[in-house]
Amino acid sequence: MQVVSPSSTANSEPQPQPQQQRRPSLWGHHDFLKLWFGQTVSVFGSSISDVAIPLIAVVLLQARPSQMGLLSLAQYLPFALVGLFAGALVDRLPRRLVLIVSDAGRALFLSLIPLLALFGLLHIELLYAVTFGVGILTVFFEVAYTSYLPTLIGRDDLVEGNSKLQTTLSAAQVVGPGLAGGLVQIIAAPLAILLDAASFLVSVLSLRWIRLKEPRPAQQTDRHLLREIGEGLRYLWKNPIVRALVGCSATANIFVNMYIALYAVYALRDLRFSPALFGALATASGIGGVLGAMVAPRLARRFSIGQMLIGCQLAAAISPLLLSFLRGPLALLALEYGVVLLLWDMGVMVYGITGGSLRQAIIPNALQGRVAASSRMISWGIPSLGFVLGGWLGEWLDIHLILALVSAGLLLSIIWLIPLRAIRQPSSE
Repeated sequence: MQVVSPSSTANSEPQPQPQQQRRPSLWGHHDFLKLWFGQTVSVFGSSISDVAIPLIAVVLLQARPSQMGLLSLAQYLPFALVGLFAGALVDRLPRRLVLIVSDAGRALFLSLIPLLALFGLLHIELLYAVTFGVGILTVFFEVAYTSYLPTLIGRDDLVEGNSKLQTTLSAAQVVGPGLAGGLVQIIAAPLAILLDAASFLVSVLSLRWIRLKEPRPAQQTDRHLLREIGEGLRYLWKNPIVRALVGCSATANIFVNMYIALYAVYALRDLRFSPALFGALATASGIGGVLGAMVAPRLARRFSIGQMLIGCQLAAAISPLLLSFLRGPLALLALEYGVVLLLWDMGVMVYGITGGSLRQAIIPNALQGRVAASSRMISWGIPSLGFVLGGWLGEWLDIHLILALVSAGLLLSIIWLIPLRAIRQPSSE
């Protein structure tokens, strides 16, 4: 995939193409299949923790809305605190090594949750600390992962590669939450976390099996960490495409995080869903993501990039407003809740694949880590304050009013995408 933007031509450089012969698909790319397998197992494990950790906080530790906001903050604040440093470091080191160390560390941190629970030492403050530690390692993994994929498969295959990876991510979200809800009721939430820890170890093994040798990072005697961080930030700001994508995500995530901080409390206490039903309904998000990942390549051939991005963001903006109108008996509530989550995540998935592939395609390889880190700091790290805001508002305002505010914020984020509406579909050579 090659995209030309007004500011990318001046910064372009020859890019490594590990596969010289064009394959009909990535099914013949053995190293990609190894990465895909490891990530499939890993995201299945993580989908269990995504349900089990909020359940531990709400059910076992009796967390208040404000404490749930702080718990979510602990997960995403590392993107603001260490994201820029992680980007500069990833561009200096072999990216596969960073992936392996990050996954091994996350397995170690998560195993502390059942260990602390076993001895009766698990408290909300310790859950904050473990989540924060996992969050720091996730920063390094995400930055290295985004930077490593173009080197592994080449830029022409990014849409297909991201689509395949996101399909299994969404498939995991179909099975994982329902499995997590059942496991919590059978073996308790802390023990369910062990499955996630084990999944990270499987990912470590799959990464070690990859045979492709990465090109060595350029060795410069006058390298300066702060200067390199500044290069990534300057590229992000000067490139109008990357700037628009990051601005849209940052604006949207401030408001989405307000809801994420409260979704477990809303579902378990206001809608009175059981842990098992809560986990089962979370599979609707996974189904929506699977559908989104499956249709993204087809939509990319039919519509322009700008049309896809704006359309997906409009769909996302409507979803929280629909959640605020849920009414009726439990069965009807569950059906309505599941349908809205399915549509919401379908749009989010198509947006993520389209925007992510576009960003990866236009960023020079030497800047991939730093620009990815800068993007995540702005779009994930700074908006993590929305978790605190959502938790605080949850103590004072009705959840339906907060959902309406989330919809308004998502509509506001579309302003960033208007300059991209005329971007044509990338073409392959």
